[in-house]
Amino acid sequence: MVATGGNDNKLHVFSLKKMSTLVEWADHRAAVKAIGFNPSDPTIISGGGSADRRLRVFSLHTLQLLN
Repeated sequence: MVATGGNDNKLHVFSLKKMSTLVEWADHRAAVKAIGFNPSDPTIISGGGSADRRLRVFSLHTLQLLN
């Protein structure tokens, strides 16, 4: 699994096994500047830029926004 973020304000998660997009989230108001995986829980954390000032937590298990 690989996650990317960019200037389009979106967070993308790709399956390397299936070579396809698993999910795309567009919950940031600015470029996604940081992405982190939680090793003890199936979640991903993303951070927006200075115009956004938000941390978002997404569940990779349910593919839903948690906060």
